[in-house]
Amino acid sequence: MRIVPLAALAALVFGVAGCGGSQTPASITGKVTYQGAPLPGGTMTFFTENGAYPTSIATDGSGTYSIKDVPVGSASVTIETETFNPNTERPEYGAAMKGGGKMPKGAPKGGENKFKAERMAVEGKGGGGGGGGFGPAPKEELEKLYKKIPAKYMDKRTSGLKMDIVRGSNTKDFELTD
Repeated sequence: MRIVPLAALAALVFGVAGCGGSQTPASITGKVTYQGAPLPGGTMTFFTENGAYPTSIATDGSGTYSIKDVPVGSASVTIETETFNPNTERPEYGAAMKGGGKMPKGAPKGGENKFKAERMAVEGKGGGGGGGGFGPAPKEELEKLYKKIPAKYMDKRTSGLKMDIVRGSNTKDFELTD
């Protein structure tokens, strides 16, 4: 008689343990436009109940983005372009991680390395982007990548950008307006 309750208990324990695992991650691709034109560059962040997931908007003028390993569920989305503002004073890299500098407004916590890598790639430091490999990118190059968008899109509370992420491949385009 004890076999049935033990078997039931084992099935319940293993069944619940199986349900408590992490959800299968999803991938998302799409395009970001502002006033009908592709956004030339920027950073998007998907905020889920499990954290913030940043990705870059392609700097080839297509406005496309792609991100993998995002958990399924509801997400708020932010978009910022100030990383490419040619008129912004450039931070000293590493200062934000040492407590001496500030990340761009709306940047997710822990996103310092992503912003640093993007900025350095555009400035031609660290093996990628323009600028001949050293020093800042020419102002003309940054001007091609930068498009000022309304500040509301940099804050997850005011962006109005939302998405329900499902298991597998997702496609979501975002049209930004004034």
